[in-house]
Amino acid sequence: MILRPNHYLLHPLFKPFLLFIKQSRQLFLQNQETYDLLQVRTFKNMQITGDSRLDRVDRISKENTPIPKMELFLNSNPVFIAGSIWESDLDIISKGIEHAILNSWQIILVPHLTDEVHLLQVESRFPTKNDSLFLFSKENKLSYFNNGSGGLFIFFI
Repeated sequence: MILRPNHYLLHPLFKPFLLFIKQSRQLFLQNQETYDLLQVRTFKNMQITGDSRLDRVDRISKENTPIPKMELFLNSNPVFIAGSIWESDLDIISKGIEHAILNSWQIILVPHLTDEVHLLQVESRFPTKNDSLFLFSKENKLSYFNNGSGGLFIFFI
């Protein structure tokens, strides 16, 4: 659980719900701020466990490791990034991607599953793949490269 001072659960209108949560045997909190906000409200059954997903993202964002091939791909153009995407996500985002590429947007897709079958599913959704598709693997190999104005970059770690 993570809360901020202006979180709706802390509003007086939601006090009954907060009291319901207070009856929990144990609350696992993501940060000290949440702990402090609940402690002031006499919560006792809490411990800070953090969130390994958020902690990892925060740590990686501070590393700021440049990826030269991605910087070349972006070429100072606007970028749309979709991470941890599934096949069903492609149904929604693919409709706008072709239009965005034609308008010099760079698209970075990060599939949730990165085996060959799933990567081929992503590739097959975009007919411009031969002209503007990058595939970037954990080996830092580029399968396709085009230094044109708009393109699609499928990135996976």
